[in-house]
Amino acid sequence: MPTASGLINASKVCESGCLLPTVTASERALVESIVATGDRTGLKTEQLIEAIAKREGLTSYSAKYGSNNGFDHVLVAPDGTVTIIVDSKQMRNGTFRLSNGAGNRQQLSSDWIEAVLQRLPNGRAKEHVRKAYNAGDVLTAVAGVDKRSGEVVILPIRGN
Repeated sequence: MPTASGLINASKVCESGCLLPTVTASERALVESIVATGDRTGLKTEQLIEAIAKREGLTSYSAKYGSNNGFDHVLVAPDGTVTIIVDSKQMRNGTFRLSNGAGNRQQLSSDWIEAVLQRLPNGRAKEHVRKAYNAGDVLTAVAGVDKRSGEVVILPIRGN
């Protein structure tokens, strides 16, 4: 669980984070690019997480509104039973920091999810998240590349 300021420190990442293997040449190339030059806009990290999710058999739905607001990734299992909201972030010194958005609510919190759902246009992403959220089954996580190790890390986030 992040602090009130959105910080998820390195010890929490080490305790609860999972490493995502990069299997394809394009995934490895994205990691190498992020390590070498960073990812100021976050687009490379989002592409990487999308590629890994699709390779693992998850369906990804677009979940953006406005100028790049919303959920970075809405991932759904093939049978529709699992819906995961993932936010792609830059890791700094082994830590993640969630920001405030959608009405100044901390990313991946219950209040933030509800606020994003109210702003999100109708579509498959909204349907999947709304159904899972109402059933108490939506999962949340933050993911990024640890530039020190070159590893892709995903960390489940317990909502608040």
